[in-house]
Amino acid sequence: MLKYFANTALKFCSPSLPVSTFGRNITYLRQKYPERVPCYVTLNGGTQEITVEQQIYIEGEKEKENPVIEVLLSDSVPGLGAKGSLVKIHRNRFWNNLYLRKLAELPTPERIRQLQSEHSSVLFGHSYEVQQRLLNMTLYIPMNPNIDWTLSPKHVMVAFRRVGVIVPEEGITLPDKPVTSSTLEEFPVNVNIENKVTVPVKSRIFLYQRLDAKTTTKPPADSFRKIRLDDWTLDFSEDDLRLLPGFTNKPYRN
Repeated sequence: MLKYFANTALKFCSPSLPVSTFGRNITYLRQKYPERVPCYVTLNGGTQEITVEQQIYIEGEKEKENPVIEVLLSDSVPGLGAKGSLVKIHRNRFWNNLYLRKLAELPTPERIRQLQSEHSSVLFGHSYEVQQRLLNMTLYIPMNPNIDWTLSPKHVMVAFRRVGVIVPEEGITLPDKPVTSSTLEEFPVNVNIENKVTVPVKSRIFLYQRLDAKTTTKPPADSFRKIRLDDWTLDFSEDDLRLLPGFTNKPYRN
């Protein structure tokens, strides 16, 4: 038994093989092939084994698998892309999330043409962030209490500009019931984004008061509430993120 073990060990430690310390290092085998074409059937009808010494081994290196893969969205994914879009994403997020939920697949020319021909009504990127912020805010519209007025889209546009949101006047739709100085309750203002979605924004009238010649009361400053966005870059390391288009250190600002 001891002699058999010694012969077996010598075979595996043959100079024709890349030798590594047992249990320590790993040598990656790229290819192996016999030194000559073997005769697999022996004279007595059995099969002939090819020993380690009768084969040539080509050592290779472990391939570094790229964590970023391009996938085709088979359904619209908020914050990532519209149906039919080709997006780059971490392979773990694809196989463990999107693929299992049938939201994405590996792209083929036929599927790309099929899905891109279908219309999508989902926002992603900066438009998606704007949509979520509008859904989670209360817009205070400052108006003069000393004159009679009826709210117009221009008043709403100016109120949006005060909080850093640029909305074109033609993209604003007011309620059917006119809003005046006597309107005390909250009301919705609809904002059209890219002609894809209409976002209802909670709004209130703020009747400002003049304190002196240069100062008036201000509407509440906490009109924006903290939001949680789907961040599809969570699986990436800092180096991997640089492979993505439009990379920034902070993809979303909370």
